[in-house]
Amino acid sequence: MTLKGKGQPQAYGDETYWDSRYSNETRGSFDWYQNYMGMSKLINLYLPKTDKVLMVGCGNAGISLSLSLIMLTKNSCFLYDP
Repeated sequence: MTLKGKGQPQAYGDETYWDSRYSNETRGSFDWYQNYMGMSKLINLYLPKTDKVLMVGCGNAGISLSLSLIMLTKNSCFLYDP
């Protein structure tokens, strides 16, 4: 749980938080840390194109699609939503 404005916690562990977030997302995708372009130098340095990538808890991040299209890696994305 992290604090948003005025000391109110965000309920990252609450299913309703994520349902609301994804239903209100207007950009189509969201990368929590960085998008592919922001990480491309490190990815190209440390991730051989022959490696397989598992994206656990990928949400609607665009980096997975970028890895497939730009680097031609074999990646699998997994998001569990009961």
